[in-house]
Amino acid sequence: GGAVSIVFGYKARMAAVATEQTLDVAEAQCASRGAQLTPLRRLVLRLVLEAGQPVGAYALLERLKTERGQAAAPPTVYRALDFLLDQGLIHKVERLNAFLPCVE
Repeated sequence: GGAVSIVFGYKARMAAVATEQTLDVAEAQCASRGAQLTPLRRLVLRLVLEAGQPVGAYALLERLKTERGQAAAPPTVYRALDFLLDQGLIHKVERLNAFLPCVE
């Protein structure tokens, strides 16, 4: 009952803090290379991190629509994914045509 939901809530909050810390580190890495982790790129990276499994571009589009309350154009998401790939922040799983966060 209550104790389980408290523990789960705590774990969820800690996971959210860890994700934000990971995003802050990624932003600093980009800045050190003269690149900018824009709000959209940061959101796409957060969604990849939170997926917990390989996630495809169209699944990301759906999640972006839910998060932002408006649709994003596929080229916009693909540009964000290309940027994250170029910065070494995500990997592409070619056989699944899906993306995973890089774990340093």
